[in-house]
Amino acid sequence: MEWMDKKRGIGIPSSFFAVAQTSFTYALLLLMDTNNCIASFLLRSASLLRNVDNS
Repeated sequence: MEWMDKKRGIGIPSSFFAVAQTSFTYALLLLMDTNNCIASFLLRSASLLRNVDNS
């Protein structure tokens, strides 16, 4: 625990956590964007299949 307190005093963890949080946020946005693309692709495929069934 003493070693952790010394490290915290230097301030390395705070900058590391800031970078990690930013990376996580970007990854989350990218994941959401990918999910939107997949969802729109599935919707498009479903509507195409529905059109084929109707005709």
